[in-house]
Amino acid sequence: MAKKFSLKPERVETRLSREKDREIQTDAFVKGEEPTRSKTFMIPVSLHRQLRQRALDEGRTDTAIIVQLLRDYLSK
Repeated sequence: MAKKFSLKPERVETRLSREKDREIQTDAFVKGEEPTRSKTFMIPVSLHRQLRQRALDEGRTDTAIIVQLLRDYLSK
């Protein structure tokens, strides 16, 4: 009998990796950290350059600046 052939990669998720994910989530919860989500959006190149420069000047990350801006905007 011939083996089944598939071009799709098999998803391998072990019990150990699921336990590690749960452990990471629990640690973040205990530390009081809010879970995060990834967001992809397009911005003009000039705005990107200004953001990167400001982040470097302030010793912060782009993400930290954007999160602060969003929180300020949404708290209005």
